[in-house]
Amino acid sequence: MLGLISSFATPRFATMLRAFQKKVPGVHIELSNHPSAWQLEALERGTLDVGILRPRERMPPNVVYHLIRREPFRLAVPSRHPFAKRKAVTWKDLRDEPLVLVEPGVAPPDYYAAFFDRLRDVGVEPAVRQYAQNVATKIWFVSAGFGIAPIPHTPDTEHHSGVAFIDLPEDAPVTNTAIAWRKAGGTPALLRFIEFARESFAAH
Repeated sequence: MLGLISSFATPRFATMLRAFQKKVPGVHIELSNHPSAWQLEALERGTLDVGILRPRERMPPNVVYHLIRREPFRLAVPSRHPFAKRKAVTWKDLRDEPLVLVEPGVAPPDYYAAFFDRLRDVGVEPAVRQYAQNVATKIWFVSAGFGIAPIPHTPDTEHHSGVAFIDLPEDAPVTNTAIAWRKAGGTPALLRFIEFARESFAAH
């Protein structure tokens, strides 16, 4: 079973899956959409073969991983928000702006830590108005005017009606996506998929 965070359900990943199944037609892939915390627990238990997830600062000792994507945070804002006409904002600009975030327990514990640190460094206290279960819902909340949202710079997801994406300062935090699997017990098919995925994303 392959675990997948919702933000990685992109056309590019779909293309990679099609290419793998064409190259290795005898391998059946079962996808399961779950947050990173769930995937890590399942990998530890051995009920998940491989996961596409946000790695923690401290990973379980029996899980290994390889980074496949690094993305700086950008800001998603309602298309009618004054920020939508700008190319970038400063950290101080975010004072009193309501934030839309992915729920604690769904996002890794330290996922927004660096973003909050940047705000507090300039005297801005984060004001969270709304939590969402996943990135797609978070962007929908932004389009509905619930607030603004820090979000990884993923071109595949930056095409939403009612939402504009603008840059944060140059010291914006960077978020990582990794492919993770158990240290022991990998089948030849699993190891072949991991190697194919690593090569596919290293090529871009």
